[in-house]
Amino acid sequence: MMAEAYGKLTTTPGIAFVTRGPGATNASAGIHVAMQDRPR
Repeated sequence: MMAEAYGKLTTTPGIAFVTRGPGATNASAGIHVAMQDRPR
């Protein structure tokens, strides 16, 4: 979710590194929000 916030605040792409398992599961919520908020 920090990568999403960084991208929104700075208008540059945010990058996220996650671990397998719980890390990827946690990141899925942030990725979902970023995809829903992207400009079309």
